[in-house]
Amino acid sequence: MKTTNRKNWMIGAGMMAALAIFLLPTTNAEAAHRHHHHNRNSVSLSFGGGGCGGYWVPGHYETTTETYLAEAGHYENQWVPAQYKLGYDHCGKQIQILVADGYWAKVWIPERYETRTVQYWVPGYYASYGGPRVGVGLNFRF
Repeated sequence: MKTTNRKNWMIGAGMMAALAIFLLPTTNAEAAHRHHHHNRNSVSLSFGGGGCGGYWVPGHYETTTETYLAEAGHYENQWVPAQYKLGYDHCGKQIQILVADGYWAKVWIPERYETRTVQYWVPGYYASYGGPRVGVGLNFRF
């Protein structure tokens, strides 16, 4: 709520200043200059907050880590080997007894994600000092 009040105050103050400047009496030289520019009066007022000036940030590479889908989930045919258990024959000798035959089974293989490091180019840009610049600009032409 405070920011809105401050903004409204700034707009009102700017409009009053522009009106005061416009209503100031002019000299003959100013009148001649206006006549030379097609009888257009121009009042320009701007003000703002934030830092002033700026600096150039050169282009550079940045490195990031990203997770990507390396292999989608899918079905796969896999051999399931026969199952045996140990038992004894009629002479007491240990033997393997077949419990289930081997067979092919369709098995779901879940998706697999991997992580990789990626470099990408960030183009140069102009950055301002301080925080964001906030301002009001008025331009009247008559």
